[in-house]
Amino acid sequence: MDLPELWVPVVVVLTTFAVAVLSGFVPVVNTELYLIGVAALAPLGAVPVLVLSATLGQMAAKSAMYLVGRGALTLPFLRRQQRLSRVQQQLRDRSDRVSLFVFVSASLGFPPFYIVSVACGMLEVAFSAFFTAGLLGRLVRFAFFASLPQLGKELLA
Repeated sequence: MDLPELWVPVVVVLTTFAVAVLSGFVPVVNTELYLIGVAALAPLGAVPVLVLSATLGQMAAKSAMYLVGRGALTLPFLRRQQRLSRVQQQLRDRSDRVSLFVFVSASLGFPPFYIVSVACGMLEVAFSAFFTAGLLGRLVRFAFFASLPQLGKELLA
């Protein structure tokens, strides 16, 4: 295997990460469709690496959205502090349900994980709970979509 052949997998993994980051900020960029396409062309052994790359890329973007909601990164249209304090207390009392909600949003895409990411920051959901549930949810989601080409090949064979 020569040097150009070694770079191809690295470029594909890095491109997958970049597409997932972009998709995390720009919802019309669809990581799921990208993963279906790249997984159809990639060797079967590369698919888990692609799924992990997409998951980490999405969570990098969603972590930034969380920080926007938290106020660490500021956007002028996200200020509603008085209404939030009551909801924040309710969420602290139900932290296990919040993690489940984040997981469902990250894995199913409903409600949109983009909105949930910002809301979790605004409502001061613990970052560790947000990140863990989001990471696991996105991992499940992307593994499902990346497995579709292989499933299709097996059904058509």
